[in-house]
Amino acid sequence: MSQVHAAKITVHIIRASNVPKADKFSESDPYVKITIGTQSDKTKVISDEPNPEWNEKKSFFVTKEVEQAREKNVPLLVKLEVFDYDPIGANDKLGEYTVELKGDLSEYETDEGKKFHFEPLQKTKMATISFNLKTQNISTI
Repeated sequence: MSQVHAAKITVHIIRASNVPKADKFSESDPYVKITIGTQSDKTKVISDEPNPEWNEKKSFFVTKEVEQAREKNVPLLVKLEVFDYDPIGANDKLGEYTVELKGDLSEYETDEGKKFHFEPLQKTKMATISFNLKTQNISTI
């Protein structure tokens, strides 16, 4: 049986709902940061919107991350962090969701548009993020 040496991971960020407010006088200006190992990318900022729709796909080509996870016998983590953009100062982290990819990455795909609850840092109401994640085997050893 071959093992994945490198993979393409595509994350399709669709939307979020019930994004908590980070600012006192306006709704959040949310965006999503996707991190896999040392790689990261982010969606565009949607201004003043508690129910943003991004519909953005981000692809990551992972080799080192796959090798390290395999060598240590640990899952490869895909972290989705929701932030409120602030033009001045640091952006506020609103919540996060982590997907653990285990085993053969060539066969992994979430249901299209599946909703996942992410734990808001402010304990108001439960927020959700909808996304699809798909992996594709590039090479094997």
